[in-house]
Amino acid sequence: MKLQDSSEPLDVEKCDLSGSRFNDVNLSGTVLDNVNLSGTSFSDVNLSHLKINKARMSEVAITDVNLSDAVLDNVNLTGLRINDACMSKVAITDAALEGMTINGILVTEMLAAYNASKK
Repeated sequence: MKLQDSSEPLDVEKCDLSGSRFNDVNLSGTVLDNVNLSGTSFSDVNLSHLKINKARMSEVAITDVNLSDAVLDNVNLTGLRINDACMSKVAITDAALEGMTINGILVTEMLAAYNASKK
């Protein structure tokens, strides 16, 4: 099915839209609930103010994307790789950090050294 030059909201339930392509589309305010995005690719996308809760997005590629002010809550980021990213004002709380590295340095070791220096 092809939709072009339309501005009507869609209400989609229990459908298989795998393999779909979206180009130059406004999806602002869209709600995705119980959706499989594995293998999805996002490129040149504005995801600012994105809110993700309980996401399962294995093998997702996100390139040249604006994630400013995004909120990730209860999300599994195991194996996540971040390259060439602006991380200013990023806050990470209540996270499992075992095995996480920044520039090849274990974060748990950095935090242990920091905490030891404060004593």
